[in-house]
Amino acid sequence: DEDTRYGAVYSLVRLRAPSAANRLMAAVRDENALVRADAVRGLTRSYADSAGIPAEPLADIAMRAADDADAGVRINALRSMATFASSRGAGVAISRLSDPAPNVRVQAAMTLGAIGGPEAAAALERTLASRDPFAVRSQALLALARVDTAAARAAIATWRASGDWRDRATAAEAAAAMSADRGPGLADRDPRVVAIALQDWSTAEPRPTPALVAAARARLGSADAAVRSVAADILAAAPDVADVPALASAYTAAAADSFPEAAISALGALAAIARSSDEGRMRVESGFLNGAARPTSYVIRRWAGTAWPAAAGSPAR
Repeated sequence: DEDTRYGAVYSLVRLRAPSAANRLMAAVRDENALVRADAVRGLTRSYADSAGIPAEPLADIAMRAADDADAGVRINALRSMATFASSRGAGVAISRLSDPAPNVRVQAAMTLGAIGGPEAAAALERTLASRDPFAVRSQALLALARVDTAAARAAIATWRASGDWRDRATAAEAAAAMSADRGPGLADRDPRVVAIALQDWSTAEPRPTPALVAAARARLGSADAAVRSVAADILAAAPDVADVPALASAYTAAAADSFPEAAISALGALAAIARSSDEGRMRVESGFLNGAARPTSYVIRRWAGTAWPAAAGSPAR
């Protein structure tokens, strides 16, 4: 029955069983849309490589499935197409930019970002100029940043001037993807944009550069908790005893926040410094732990109890 077929395909996809290739290819034609969607989701380039089968037939199946009657199947088909990054799929993905389902259009833009080429770039630029929903246009900009940096820079300049913070945040994300000028996003008037710009920079550089660390330090005293949280997370990846006073102050400031992330991030950075060296441990003890009160938030105490028991304190402290 349908439930059994769905369960079997679901398991085969997650097991990535090489011997299941023929069954998965057949399941893309199943009468049940959920079965078809899960089956085509498993037909990726990495699966072809691990199964030792030619990639082209799987890419062809995914391209045909992108025209399925069910939107969920079309979305998963486009996702699989992105893994092959074959120029043969550009026309299919471009056609899906006019799909009646917005989520399919979002995925079509993402897939074009993976495929690349002048046709993809032109289609993405048309989408940016359309009246599509924000989700579609924002993905088109992010995809364009991968496909045509010159065209993306021009679009980013327009989005940075928008009165909608979401546009400016997307511009910051696109700029980070291209390692372009991050200044406007970090200096934005809306802290949500600043937090996103800083986070995207951090994602692009898992090992913080001096410039990223300096940007984080400059924003550790922000009035916005999200900005402080991202800044502290960056400093945790580059522990420096000189940051103990500012992190201690950031933790104190977080007591007035409506959510605990900034406090936890400050504690995480302080813990990283304490573990980095004997000097770091002594500076954190004298500059923070010895004068710190027991966290009043259960969420923070629970985090500390697991990640850094020294910061959990005791009821008598």
